[in-house]
Amino acid sequence: QKLVKMSTPSKKLKPKQLEGFLQHLKNTAHLNADLEQYRTPPHIAAHVLWTVESHYGGIAHTSILDLGCGNGILSIGCALLGAKKVIGLDVDHAAVETAQRNLDILRDEYVYEGDTDISFQIQDVKDLTCESFRGVRFDSVIMNPPFGTKTQLNIDTIFVQKALLFAGNVYSFHKKSTRSYWLRKQKEWNVEIECLQTLSFNIEKCYKFHTERSRDIEVDFLRIVRV
Repeated sequence: QKLVKMSTPSKKLKPKQLEGFLQHLKNTAHLNADLEQYRTPPHIAAHVLWTVESHYGGIAHTSILDLGCGNGILSIGCALLGAKKVIGLDVDHAAVETAQRNLDILRDEYVYEGDTDISFQIQDVKDLTCESFRGVRFDSVIMNPPFGTKTQLNIDTIFVQKALLFAGNVYSFHKKSTRSYWLRKQKEWNVEIECLQTLSFNIEKCYKFHTERSRDIEVDFLRIVRV
């Protein structure tokens, strides 16, 4: 079923309309356990992006960086909400290929004609420096980083530290169980951290170490602001 034509994405797009677009995106075929990859559910992506735009004016006409972009769901959602520029990065070649394919599908099959400058790049977030992107800064980073509790301990901390190199506003998903850790970082990093919402991520069995068919994980959606 084709989606309605949308020539000028903007904040007028309703949450259910945004979710409808995001539900049509393809997932990366094989997730990588070493990278702690998990899919961002479309209804959650649509909900948090709408929250960022409607309550903080943080997407339309702004520049967005998406670290660990996966299949591009957050980046493409930002484009649909009228972002001026979006760059999505992922170390996984298959993820970047899927993100680009999703963007092509949106343009070709669903008649998306937005003018967002959006691109996806293969890049290890750990290798980013202040000089990456030729010194360009972004209005916000919106990301769903690895949880950093399995194979890549504290990788979530690295993602946030790198994000703060490029933007004064960072929106990021983290396990609720780590909330106290993040709140303790406020003074050390000279930032304000606010939990905007706690959401339930349904994680389906996708790795050998998973013992249940699916499991709900409580995840905080944090807003981290440099002061």
